[in-house]
Amino acid sequence: MMALQSTLISCWLLLHINDAAGKSDIVRIGAIFDEPSLREEQVFRAAIEAINGNRKLLAHSRLSAIIETVKPGDSMAAYKKACAMLQTGVAAIFAGSTDGGSVQTACDHLEVPLLMARWQNRRPPFAINLHPPPSTLAAAYRSVLQALGWQDLVVVCDSSEGLLRVKELLKDDAFRVTLRDLPRGLDYRELLKAIKLSGIVHILLEVHRSKIHSLLKQAQQIGLMTAYHHYFITSLDLHTVDLEDFKYSGTNTTALRLINLSDGTLQQILRDWSADLDDSGNIFGGEIVSTELALVYDAVQLFARALSDLDKTRAIEVLPLNCSKEQ
Repeated sequence: MMALQSTLISCWLLLHINDAAGKSDIVRIGAIFDEPSLREEQVFRAAIEAINGNRKLLAHSRLSAIIETVKPGDSMAAYKKACAMLQTGVAAIFAGSTDGGSVQTACDHLEVPLLMARWQNRRPPFAINLHPPPSTLAAAYRSVLQALGWQDLVVVCDSSEGLLRVKELLKDDAFRVTLRDLPRGLDYRELLKAIKLSGIVHILLEVHRSKIHSLLKQAQQIGLMTAYHHYFITSLDLHTVDLEDFKYSGTNTTALRLINLSDGTLQQILRDWSADLDDSGNIFGGEIVSTELALVYDAVQLFARALSDLDKTRAIEVLPLNCSKEQ
């Protein structure tokens, strides 16, 4: 899959580059993040530094980051900043903002590669999103639940976006699903008591990572975390949640993870980030890297691999593009 994505990016790059013997060896890559975005910016820059330090990957070119931030949901500002980047001659843009749609509009219009690393219900034509698509996640959820032998289950969901992620399960005749909305606020005990009274012991949590510990703690308090209960948590960031309080509960808890925390390359990257980004010597203040941050790093690496295919045969100059003009 990574090889296919790299090939697609190489093809798109060919649409707006010139042979440039004697030109600058700097290739610009843009990024637009939500404010505040310290961690995302740091990881983005760290990925570029790693690529520039690997002359086997880009023998003739070096990457240079152009990073902008916008307030969450400010689509006009995101669009304007994307267009400003394109006028400087960026080879691709990474959309780390929640309003990636406006950045996508600019990139689609000018056929410029758009890199993304977060969940998205629909995939735009000129985008490479390293986050698994909904169909892939749905198939993975189904495979896990079938392997576990689940038939009756309660799905607890905290958002409309989360509902989209589990909608295929809700329609699947292989399962008898009871859907429950997570209440607003911080007290989930009434919902958990109702689940306990239902007698269903298989519980799927489609909730934000920040709510997982509190939700499980309250479940433990009312007796909904015992050896008879089994949880499947859809968050790809469960590895960042402290589960020490539930270590001896006997509850079987299952989740999926994209990051191999024991991988030697990842461990070296984390040590480098720790040394570069945090004076205390801890990675992001002791917080384990999230899936989205890891995918930000991977997205830049993927772009570099695509660029490397062109870099081997030509010097590269990326053409400036104007959002207000037909190219």
